[in-house]
Parts: sequence; C-alpha cells; structure tokens
Amino acid sequence: MTVKDGDSALMSDRAFMEEWCYVWGNYSRDFYQNLSDAELEELYNELNDKVSRSQQTFKK
Repeated sequence: MTVKDGDSALMSDRAFMEEWCYVWGNYSRDFYQNLSDAELEELYNELNDKVSRSQQTFKK
C-alpha cells in the first residue's frame, strides 16, 4: 500500500498530533502547523512521554 500526499487518513493523523501538541505544549497552533512532519512527530513523542510520566507520578 502506498500513501499519497493529501491522503485523508494521513492528514487526520497530522491534525490530531497538531491539536494534541497544542493542548499539552506551550506554543500556538501556527507553530505546530509550520513544523515538518518529522519535527511534529518528534515533539509529539516528547510531549507524550512527559504527560505519561506526570500522570504516573500523580497516580502514586
């Protein structure tokens, strides 16, 4: 299976990551929209790890 530019599933994943980063990060939506896919994914993973760790600490 190949992924084409503008594929709706791919675009929805990016939109989700942008929104998620906007909610948990400290920057504007424009900041996240202007990142490359690789930069957005890296930031998403970093924020996801940070949020996961903070939630685990809270539960203890």
